[in-house]
Amino acid sequence: MMQRRAFLRAVLATIAVSAPLSQLQALERQMEELIAAFCSIRQIEAQQGQRAALIANFEAIRPYVGRVGGFTIFEDADDDNSLWILDFWRSREDYDAELQKAELSDLVTKQRMLIANIKSSAILKIPTPMES
Repeated sequence: MMQRRAFLRAVLATIAVSAPLSQLQALERQMEELIAAFCSIRQIEAQQGQRAALIANFEAIRPYVGRVGGFTIFEDADDDNSLWILDFWRSREDYDAELQKAELSDLVTKQRMLIANIKSSAILKIPTPMES
């Protein structure tokens, strides 16, 4: 079984090959601090010309999820309307509960209107450290 830190590095390296090292290290620290057990990777296509608005919408959501999860946004280098989101959470239940918060309702509704398509999506379980 792969060690937890090796798995996290592999996920980060696979998704964010072109991201600055400092951004990857910050994301790795945040994931470790949360003891994340669940993550999803999604390639999202914004409505034509709305990628910046969709990113701003995700940024508006960020303050609501910091206690139980987090995410990082990457712009797709080959598609001006697409972005990649790497979410990480303590559990799938935490993820689902965050999406149901009343204070997020307007932001989530607006977000859905900005999304044209979810091109690709994967849900991953982050392995726990091996017992010694």
